[in-house]
Amino acid sequence: MVFWQPCKAQNNTIKTVCIDAGHGGHDGGCTRKDGGKTYREKDITLDVAKELARQISSAYPDVTVVLTRSTDVYVTLSGRGKIANDAKADLFISIHIDATKNTSAKGFSIHCLGQSRDKNRDLFKYNMDVCRRENAVFSLDEDKPAGFDPDDPASAMVFSLMQNVHLEQSLMFAEDVQKEMRKGPIKTDRGVWQNPFQVLWVTSMPAVLIECGFLSNDSDRGVFKTKEGKEKIAASIFRAFKTYKTRFDSNAGNVQEEQSVQPAQPVKEEILYGVQVMASGKLLSKTDKTFKGHKVTIVKTGKLYKYILDAGPSEKKARENLKTIKKTFPEAFLVKTDGNYTEMVK
Repeated sequence: MVFWQPCKAQNNTIKTVCIDAGHGGHDGGCTRKDGGKTYREKDITLDVAKELARQISSAYPDVTVVLTRSTDVYVTLSGRGKIANDAKADLFISIHIDATKNTSAKGFSIHCLGQSRDKNRDLFKYNMDVCRRENAVFSLDEDKPAGFDPDDPASAMVFSLMQNVHLEQSLMFAEDVQKEMRKGPIKTDRGVWQNPFQVLWVTSMPAVLIECGFLSNDSDRGVFKTKEGKEKIAASIFRAFKTYKTRFDSNAGNVQEEQSVQPAQPVKEEILYGVQVMASGKLLSKTDKTFKGHKVTIVKTGKLYKYILDAGPSEKKARENLKTIKKTFPEAFLVKTDGNYTEMVK
């Protein structure tokens, strides 16, 4: 099979978005007491999700907005993905609130499916702690897929290929969210991450998980305590959605226009086969130590740079290289490229 990136954006406009309010029911998520009142992640995420849904529906009445939950009920992580898949959603947005014993930690972060690669970074342990906390409820789920272990970072490798076809769009939307959330009300930016969140594994569309801030931090919690603060967070995500939808729909229209006006032209560019190991909004040097001495081909698509190792004219050789490269980059996959586009080859 051959998969194109991006896929839906070439043929459709955004018609359906699924918004997931993290936790719910007996799963309260993180909690903190303040002024005699207990604040719970499940309540805050529901408020933000419902306000985001309201803003999208108001601005785009032709877009179907699906909530994985609209009340204080428990929905399994796999169940949330099934709701999005059954609705044939074009985008999945999961809303969460962070917490840690370190009360000075603050700010928002955005996560796409993947496995953090550099285990020597100071933030790696923090990031995996976040994953374990958000995935912990998975032990309560009855529909756990075989092979999933929320305490084993390596288990993400088994499922990561499922979302690779949507990685580019997911990262683009994540960057849109990052840009808008920097404007406040919580301005501290902890970055865009690739992480093994189970709720992202089971979706078959571009998907992000947003940690809106820290309930354990006095400043961030001050925002979550007020209706206005939660509405502003929802507004930030809505503005990102607006940017993403405008780009998404515009790309679809441009493709349709080009197809109706321009005759097909033969492609004479040399096709190379290689192993894609990552896509990032940051441009790295071809000699960066991340690539372990491999020959690197960089293909820019939109705001993203795709990094392809040991590209050459032989598909057979590329498949042989893939076996070796996956030992260092478990998420790697086979692609072909002419230098302007990349096509995932199964």
